[in-house]
Amino acid sequence: SMHDFGEGFTYETSYFSQLVWKDSKLVGFGRATSSDGTASYIVAHYSPKGNIRDRFHENVSYASRPLTHSSLQELRPPEITSRPLSTLSSKELKEREKQEKKLRERQEKERKEMEKRMKKDLKQREKLEKKERRKSKA
Repeated sequence: SMHDFGEGFTYETSYFSQLVWKDSKLVGFGRATSSDGTASYIVAHYSPKGNIRDRFHENVSYASRPLTHSSLQELRPPEITSRPLSTLSSKELKEREKQEKKLRERQEKERKEMEKRMKKDLKQREKLEKKERRKSKA
């Protein structure tokens, strides 16, 4: 059955609704290990945070089309092959760190550019609204 996301947060939908939360623009993932070292957890931090009561109808959209088994197959990510870090040479590790640093720098640059565009758009909207208010008073 279909879940009504407009009703808001439930335990069953919390991870999914945060993942698709429209207002969240940045996400970071990491791994946490239990204090005794026997368990690892994947953790995610979202900015701005989602799952805000009374905001679900604005931030969690309905499916754009009905999902079928074949459409779910299309969504499956490609196979990823990776090697444990311990099998990489120090040269390979340095190269990987260099690539990751470049990626972080590019993402930060893109974030700043997006923030700048958003501020510019906001100023334009405020200017237009001010103009409209003056028109309506006249």
